[in-house]
Amino acid sequence: MRFSTLAIVSTIFIPALSVAAKTVDVVMADLPVGFPGVGVPKFLPRFEPPTVDINVGDTVRWTNKGTVPHTVDEGADCTAVANGQLFSSGPVPRGGTFEYTFNTAGEFPYFCLPHCAVGSMKGTVSVKANPTSANDA
Repeated sequence: MRFSTLAIVSTIFIPALSVAAKTVDVVMADLPVGFPGVGVPKFLPRFEPPTVDINVGDTVRWTNKGTVPHTVDEGADCTAVANGQLFSSGPVPRGGTFEYTFNTAGEFPYFCLPHCAVGSMKGTVSVKANPTSANDA
């Protein structure tokens, strides 16, 4: 008698783990500087926090909680990226927002055009590639 063996081959698909996209908030504000109760309070425009760490696909939302319009322009040292600037908000009024979704890994410095010379209104978005992993079967 002959017996035949039936082999069942199965394939297990394990999807890569991915991180869900998120939105990170940055405030554009005129924050007080100096010591309370000493002289006239001074306000320094700034981004808070000035540096954010995100993954590819995440969005940064800048909200103007200051008293004057601000901008969000990609570039360093108060100079916009000459060619291929990824983002430039134009004037964001008090209470307004600007959002940008980062689809490329890298370091993206940014600044507020009217207040960059003050030295306080600069920041960086650090974008890393999405961590993915697959389990071996």
